[in-house]
Amino acid sequence: MLFRSTPASPVSRPEFPNEPVNPEELEIRPDEQGRIRFQFQGQPWQAVVEWLAEVSQLSLDWQELPPGFLNLHTQQTYSIDEARDLINRHLLDRGFTLLKHGEVLSVAKISRVDPSLVPRLEPDELDEALPHEFARVSFPLDWITAEAAVEDLKPLISPNGKLTTIKSANHLEAMDAVANLRDIRRLVGDPNSPRGPRRQVKQFLLEHTKAEEVREQLRRLLGIDRGTSTANASDPGAIMQQMATYMKQAGMDPGQLA
Repeated sequence: MLFRSTPASPVSRPEFPNEPVNPEELEIRPDEQGRIRFQFQGQPWQAVVEWLAEVSQLSLDWQELPPGFLNLHTQQTYSIDEARDLINRHLLDRGFTLLKHGEVLSVAKISRVDPSLVPRLEPDELDEALPHEFARVSFPLDWITAEAAVEDLKPLISPNGKLTTIKSANHLEAMDAVANLRDIRRLVGDPNSPRGPRRQVKQFLLEHTKAEEVREQLRRLLGIDRGTSTANASDPGAIMQQMATYMKQAGMDPGQLA
């Protein structure tokens, strides 16, 4: 007799914990060194964030919280900031984040968060930030176009993250957890990284001629006349493609453009 197996269905987490919660878990406070070890088993999110705000000595503001509950058991002690970052990691997995503004700790749903409420950091400040802090960073680009960076760096951001461009300044605007922003900083800062975005721009320093004269020579070289559409003539990617085509026709290696 043959038995036909059926694919196993995913197991969903129950909406409520199987056992009653222990209220004593919420009575834990930092030790004399300001460090804390805690454990939560089936604690609802409202109780967790209220406890976190209290031990952080911050006022709490929230309009919405993720459904379900938190199971989290720590084996070592953490500073209050580290404990908040650890809990924020679990909130990020559920599409929420903690935002600290002065004496107020807010819980925000990322899909509806006002970007102006997300802390803005400079690229060199990422090393000091907590890995799961949600932040915004503007990366100046000098060897790739912002449009190409957005396309190539999409795999590095989380479902909560967002990449946009400031075309006029060729800047990449990134909003995500600090750990992901560090990876982006490393790749956009290293033009030779094998995992980084494809190279789009190469800088040439002019010492004995003017940029206007070089631009006119390139127009003639590439066959770009005054009637060419502004979009194509100003698009570095299009110009690079035309240069590569010309070099192939001339028997040159287009790889020199990289």
